[in-house]
Amino acid sequence: MITHTFRPANKGFSLIELIVSVGIFSLVATVAIGSLLTLTNAQRKAAALQSAFDNVRFAVEAIAKDMRTGTNYNCMNSDFLAIDTTTIPCQYFQYQNSKDETVRIRLTTAKKAIERKIGSEGWGAITDANVPIDQLSFFLADETSEPTTRRQSFVTIAVQGTAGRSRANIETNIFLQTSVTPRKLQP
Repeated sequence: MITHTFRPANKGFSLIELIVSVGIFSLVATVAIGSLLTLTNAQRKAAALQSAFDNVRFAVEAIAKDMRTGTNYNCMNSDFLAIDTTTIPCQYFQYQNSKDETVRIRLTTAKKAIERKIGSEGWGAITDANVPIDQLSFFLADETSEPTTRRQSFVTIAVQGTAGRSRANIETNIFLQTSVTPRKLQP
């Protein structure tokens, strides 16, 4: 009788196969994590820019909403004396709000922020310090078809600023413009 002895075959992976597979897995994981970090950074930048745009948009809309219910629109110089704006925009603006308080709007160059003063209160910034405003312009037009008719004022507010100035790699310019007419005809 002949008997055969069977030896079990070697099962499993060799050391070389394990090293190669771990190396490939590490390479794929490194690329995937790098892509994830890049996407996360891009999302943070987009959120910061959106926040800056929202801040400026909210400030301009707050001014426009208050102006719509106001009267006596006037373009002013830096001393808040009325000026003629038929040819140039003004940097300072004044009007009476619905509570009959004098409201003044200006751009302060030191803080690069839009500021508002209501009545005898002090000046208060209405834009965030992280969103520098480079230019604020008011264009005032009073339209009258005949001298005996009442006039309808028309104000255009233009704002130019920069978002992301603290990080030069995400710096973006902001340009925003809106127009306002009062709800009531001015006498």
